[in-house]
Amino acid sequence: MRISSVAFLFEDIEIVEKEAKKATIPSHNSSEAIRGATCLAGTIFLARKKQGKDKIKKYVTKKYGYNLNYNLEELQENNTWTCEVTVPQAIFLFLKSNNFEDSIRKAISIGGDTDTIDCMVGGFSEAYYGIPKELRNKAIKLLPTDLRNIIIKA
Repeated sequence: MRISSVAFLFEDIEIVEKEAKKATIPSHNSSEAIRGATCLAGTIFLARKKQGKDKIKKYVTKKYGYNLNYNLEELQENNTWTCEVTVPQAIFLFLKSNNFEDSIRKAISIGGDTDTIDCMVGGFSEAYYGIPKELRNKAIKLLPTDLRNIIIKA
């Protein structure tokens, strides 16, 4: 959930993956969590660099060995909450999306660990599509004033 920013901080995918690992270890020091975090950061980096979805899918399956052959309807009926399952599901949902809002709607529709899956899908989709101005403005208006001021200054 917290790894998205790493993909925006560096301009080299190897550095992104190295820093993602370092950012993950303090709270999730398992090989599967590190694998998931480095894959997410790399995927967001590729999305930010506007690589095609086919290239992103190939990267995920070849480098990290995740199976991305899902059916959206089956995910909506049967969902589990482990890293080795949620990471490839989030990537699949992003790859099947048409725009930012569509990706978030698809992520919510599968249920399960929606806050985590939505954060992952949102990271990919922001990097690839950007956040539509009207959605961003609506979300900012819902924030408390102190948080809104921080976002506006950034």
